[in-house]
Amino acid sequence: MKEVALLALLLATAAGAESPSPWDFGSFLEPIRVRGASAETCESCHPEVYEAWTRSRHRRSLDNAVFLDGFAAEPHPRCVYCHAPLEEQAKAAMRRRAALIRERSLASVPRESLAHEGITCVTCHVREGVVMTANPHPPEADHPLRSEPKLAEPSFCASCHEFLGHEVVDGRSVLTGEKMQTTWSEWRDWRNRGGQGTCQSCHMPGKSHAFRGAYDRDFLRGALSLRLERTRGQLVAVLESRGVGHAFPTGDVFRHLTLWADDKPVARLGQTFELTASEGGGLHVRRTGNTALQPFEPTRLTLPTGTRRVRVTYHYAEDRHERRGTVPRDQLVIELAAQDAPARR
Repeated sequence: MKEVALLALLLATAAGAESPSPWDFGSFLEPIRVRGASAETCESCHPEVYEAWTRSRHRRSLDNAVFLDGFAAEPHPRCVYCHAPLEEQAKAAMRRRAALIRERSLASVPRESLAHEGITCVTCHVREGVVMTANPHPPEADHPLRSEPKLAEPSFCASCHEFLGHEVVDGRSVLTGEKMQTTWSEWRDWRNRGGQGTCQSCHMPGKSHAFRGAYDRDFLRGALSLRLERTRGQLVAVLESRGVGHAFPTGDVFRHLTLWADDKPVARLGQTFELTASEGGGLHVRRTGNTALQPFEPTRLTLPTGTRRVRVTYHYAEDRHERRGTVPRDQLVIELAAQDAPARR
């Protein structure tokens, strides 16, 4: 029955309206107009892919405490169009926007809207009534199937992981022309400097749809090197990213690292922003800097005299989230590395 349901969906989608470009997510100012079907429809034929996806952050892109807390503070439609991009998902979430803000929960969003599934199979794999696969030699299937090499290219990931900033004018999001998330450009710079690998080879090894990344904590901890040195009598922390093909942190614009000396913050590493009033009574978000770790470039930070222990923590959201206290701290902050200071010689 699930196969029949999927075939019916594809035929209906082929007859419906599509985005001007099949892979254009429109800078998330509007949803993508591809009709959805639950990932459960795909499970019977793709059980391993389905199981991996259920563990992924794509599956939880909308239905997670960090996003819902941020959305409650700044409930812009653009946030929904990015985290639940199918039109029926976004419409359902926007209809329940007041409840999402009030309850910080998706309990009021009907499950059949697919909003609970976040970035689901259809988001990436269905266009114009056809299932797309990166397999250059698609097998026979019970539904239309076509090879689409773009799925295996890093540029495909740029649809979501590279976007322009916006300002809010009269309650509407308007693009500013300034890039806020630049993960794809960071990857291109890394590749041009000799880096080897793609988004897919790192985050989808063996074609895994678990999409390992910042929420795979062992994977995340392995991405940071912390070394302590004494130079001319001063203690210096040397931080480097390991095997990371972009800035660290990257992704969500508010992610950052904090370097601690004996539980006192010494440095914040990540993007910085400024909020200013814009014409029309809205707010303009301007990126003022980026101190995130860069590939091939160690960051050296001098520590206060007498420092005994050094730690590095990873923050999934901005400081305001942590101050509000509405999300458990262990979902917002984790410790990546810690070392005792070397003895003086």
